[in-house]
Amino acid sequence: RAKAIASVLGVGLGLYGKYDEAAAFLRALNVGPATDLAKMAPLTVKKGGDKGPSYVSWPAALAACRITDPEFSWEVIEYESVDPVSGEIGEQPYVVIGQSYMVSVKVTYKGQSHIEMLPIMGVVEVNGKRREHMALTTPTPHDWNRAVMRCLA
Repeated sequence: RAKAIASVLGVGLGLYGKYDEAAAFLRALNVGPATDLAKMAPLTVKKGGDKGPSYVSWPAALAACRITDPEFSWEVIEYESVDPVSGEIGEQPYVVIGQSYMVSVKVTYKGQSHIEMLPIMGVVEVNGKRREHMALTTPTPHDWNRAVMRCLA
């Protein structure tokens, strides 16, 4: 719940940025209300030491957006679905394309909206070998959450 509160309200984002207090997080982020995010050096995180690409952590991205745009918002896109048993029409926070599950996030920053769509990915065994970043055919809620955060950041 704490992570959900942090992502929606911005309260506690510093903890997810691996800082024990908000002031230290904001100093490391080096962002103010007038900062042009396109011109700033990103606060990045390395996955697995020097292996893998650098990326902006989602707490840093959310905090920077909230600081520089008070109207910043994001939402998970929901898709119409039909319950195969009851036939009821409802909405799901993902869409199935072929055998893959996809999530979409709409971000509005400084009045401009953008929708990003990504497959729900994880580790899959293929021909006896573990392969990372493969589309999952049976994702868990944790897998879904990671895909949403990847879309967002």
